[in-house]
Amino acid sequence: MVARNRPGTHFNKAGWKNLKTKFLKQTDLSYEYKQFKNKWEAIKREWRLWAKLKGKETDLGWDPIKKTIQTSDDWWKANIQKNPDVAKFREKGPKHLDEMEFLFEDIVAAGIGAWAPSQDKNDSYNDRDNEKDNDDEEESLKNELNDESTSSSAMR
Repeated sequence: MVARNRPGTHFNKAGWKNLKTKFLKQTDLSYEYKQFKNKWEAIKREWRLWAKLKGKETDLGWDPIKKTIQTSDDWWKANIQKNPDVAKFREKGPKHLDEMEFLFEDIVAAGIGAWAPSQDKNDSYNDRDNEKDNDDEEESLKNELNDESTSSSAMR
């Protein structure tokens, strides 16, 4: 991701290749693309479940030792009743939580209806001004990519 090999929700070909190469170097285990992608999807599902559980609420406590939400038994019972899969987070948060936040925080809440508590509710991503700006930016990028005078290092 630091090398910008995840343009959307998944790595591009270079990203998967780098992942495979570095994983082999560190572990001496050779996995195929499909195995890495399956693991990626499983971790992303785990992150979504966690983000959905903690993202809707305010005034929740945090247990830094267990790395999980600290709140009333009634809150946990209600959420476990809605989705029994969240029960695993009651005693311990997701493994590698910091890494999961780095990987998925910007791709979990996406789409027109997405909204974060820290976001201004009056700030609409899809308003007319932003659409115009996005169109102008996209056209500018197309022109730059089609301009033969652009240096190869700039293109990279």
